[in-house]
Amino acid sequence: MKQIDIKQLMDYRDCETCGPSSAEGYSVSIDGEEVIDMIPIAHCYDGTSYTLEELIIELLHKLGHNATFTGG
Repeated sequence: MKQIDIKQLMDYRDCETCGPSSAEGYSVSIDGEEVIDMIPIAHCYDGTSYTLEELIIELLHKLGHNATFTGG
């Protein structure tokens, strides 16, 4: 059985003009090897954040499965 370790990553930014912002991301290792690196970047505009759904889809792809997510 494979060991999957998921680490939640957070980034924060406090801008004097725009105020605070945050972003969420993930790092995933399988059997000690990093296979997913979704680095969050908090920014006033066009920051980068990842949802749990995006992580699940990417992890399933890394495990060799085709998957899609449809949400409302």
